[in-house]
Amino acid sequence: REVAGLVYGYAESLRLHTERILAEHRHRVQSFVRSRSFNRPLDRLGTARQRTDDLAERLHLAGHRLTRTPRLRLDALVSRLRSLDPEAPLRRGYALVGRDGATVRSAAMLDAGATVTLRFLDGERLAEVKPDP
Repeated sequence: REVAGLVYGYAESLRLHTERILAEHRHRVQSFVRSRSFNRPLDRLGTARQRTDDLAERLHLAGHRLTRTPRLRLDALVSRLRSLDPEAPLRRGYALVGRDGATVRSAAMLDAGATVTLRFLDGERLAEVKPDP
């Protein structure tokens, strides 16, 4: 009889413990089922998509800001290099005057009778400096 009483006590204890655990899990499942995220998965998906779009836009703007200053500097350097291009005046119809491999920058550098090289966009010609009239 004592053994039967012990077995009955253990069985009852196990039953109560099992019922308590099942009740706790049942409560958790019911809470989850009642939750908005369980009942409105499309809302959650829409919110996640909006957040992704917002983050993508922020990333795009940050990338634009990060590349803008270097791009402006590069554009300024390219413009400066173009302005220093010795062929730029030739494309506009001017000629470069040279003598002995050096560029002539002033009429005072040339005496009458000197031979100079006239450099055009499409080639060179020799010319002789005439005296002032």
